[in-house]
Amino acid sequence: MSSSSSSTNIQKYVPTREVYTIVNEEANKRQLELLNETEQSKLEKLSQALSSDFPHDIKDKVTLVRFLKARKWDVDKSETMFRNRMKWISEYKPHRITQDEIRPCSEAGKAFFYGRDKLGRPILIIRASCHRHGDNLDMFYKYFVYLSELGQLMAPYPPHNSYLIVYDRAGSNRKKF
Repeated sequence: MSSSSSSTNIQKYVPTREVYTIVNEEANKRQLELLNETEQSKLEKLSQALSSDFPHDIKDKVTLVRFLKARKWDVDKSETMFRNRMKWISEYKPHRITQDEIRPCSEAGKAFFYGRDKLGRPILIIRASCHRHGDNLDMFYKYFVYLSELGQLMAPYPPHNSYLIVYDRAGSNRKKF
C-alpha cells in the first residue's frame, strides 16, 4: 500500500460495549451517500429508536444499515435484531474469548480463514470432516464466534463489508455428528 493511500484510509477503533469495531469515516460516508431518501429516513428512525437505550453503542451508522438490510428495511424488526445482538454480546461476551480457550479447535483445523475472494472478502473454510462425534460443541461454538468476529474485522470497506463461509462436507458423514 502506498503512503498516500494509507493516509486516506485511516481507521479508528471505537469501543462499543467493550467490543471494538473498525470505523472508517470516509468509507462510511460513501456508503451512506448510496442510500435513497426512504432508506435514509428508515436509518434515522432506527437510530432515534435506539439512541436512548444505547447512547454509546451507535457510533457507526453503517452498522445500523447492516441490520436494516438484514431485515429488508423493516425498522421494527431491525430494532429487535439490534437489541437482541446487544443482549447477546453482554451475556456471551464474544470479545473475551481467548486463543487459549479455542486452541484444540484451532489445532484440529476445523475452521480457518484462507485468502480472499475477487471482492476482497475473507473466506472462512469450515471442514466438517475434522469434527468428531463427542467433540466439545461449546468449544466449537466459541471458536466459530471468535472466527465470526474476526471475519467482521477483516472484512473490506462497504459495499463489500462481509466475509464468505465455505462449508466443506467432503469426507464427512452423518455418523460424525
